[in-house]
Amino acid sequence: MAINYKDITIVLVAYKSNFKIEKILKKIDKKVRILIIENSNDKKTKEYFEKNYENIKVILNSENKGQTGGINTGFKNVHTKYCIYMDMDIHFDIKIIDKFYQIAEKINDFGLLVPPHNKSEYPKEFEFEETQVKYDNLKRMRIVHGYFMFFKMSAVKDVGYYDENIFFYFDETDYCLRMISRNHKIYIVKETVVQHEEGKSYDKNIENNNIEYLRQWHYMWGKFYFHKKHYGYIKALLATFFDLIECLVKIPILFFFSKNKFKIYVNRITGLMCSIIGKKSYKRL
Repeated sequence: MAINYKDITIVLVAYKSNFKIEKILKKIDKKVRILIIENSNDKKTKEYFEKNYENIKVILNSENKGQTGGINTGFKNVHTKYCIYMDMDIHFDIKIIDKFYQIAEKINDFGLLVPPHNKSEYPKEFEFEETQVKYDNLKRMRIVHGYFMFFKMSAVKDVGYYDENIFFYFDETDYCLRMISRNHKIYIVKETVVQHEEGKSYDKNIENNNIEYLRQWHYMWGKFYFHKKHYGYIKALLATFFDLIECLVKIPILFFFSKNKFKIYVNRITGLMCSIIGKKSYKRL
C-alpha cells in the first residue's frame, strides 16, 4: 500500500529540547508535516527549524503548558486524517510510521494505536477482555502508555482535548478512559518496537534533581486528581492513603540522612496535599 504522507501530522512537544528534536527528525520522511510545540517560548527554536526544514512549523506557547497543553495546541493545529504524538526520548525504526498508517487504513474501529510497552508487560486490568479476537496483529486495550500514539483525528474531535488540569502523569490514562467511554477502540500494534528512555527529553543543562522533584510533585498531584475525577473523592483518598503515610514516616528520618530523598518526599507530600485541597497543579521548573 502506498503511503499518503499528506494524511499524517506529527506533533512534538518540546521544552528546550533541540538536541533531541534533531535526532527524531532524521527518522521521519521529509514529506510528513511536523508541528513542534515549544513550551519555553524560545524564538530561536522557531527560527532555526522553520529556516532549515520545509516540513516543520514551530508554535510557541507563551507559558509552559506541560505535555497536556502542548498536545492540545498540536491538536488544534492538525488538519490531517491522522496525528502522531511522540516523546522525543524514543528510538524507532524508520518504517514504523508506514506500518501504523497501513494498519489504520485497513481498519475503521479505532481511535488510538500504540506500540507495545518496551520495558514491561501491561497489567491485566489495562487489557480489554474479548471473547473473539478480531485482528491477529492487534491487542485491544483500556489503558496504554503515551510515548508514541497514532490518533485518528475524527475520534479526537469526538472525545475532545486532553485535561489541562494535569501537567503530566495520568494524562494519557485519563484520555484513554474518555476515549473508550465514547466507543473508540484502542489497540496495541503487536509487531512494532519503540524504545523509550524515560526522562531524557529535557535540556541537558537542567539539573536532574530539579526534574526529579518536579516529577514527584506532579505524580502525587495527578494520582489524587485522576482518582477523584473518575472514581470520587473518597476513593482518591483511599488510593493515596499509603503514599501519605509513607511520606509522613520518611520525611523526618530522611532529614538527617539524605537531603535529596528528603526533598523528594517533601515534594511528594506537597503535591498530594495541594491536590487534596483542590489547589491547581502549579509547580514548574
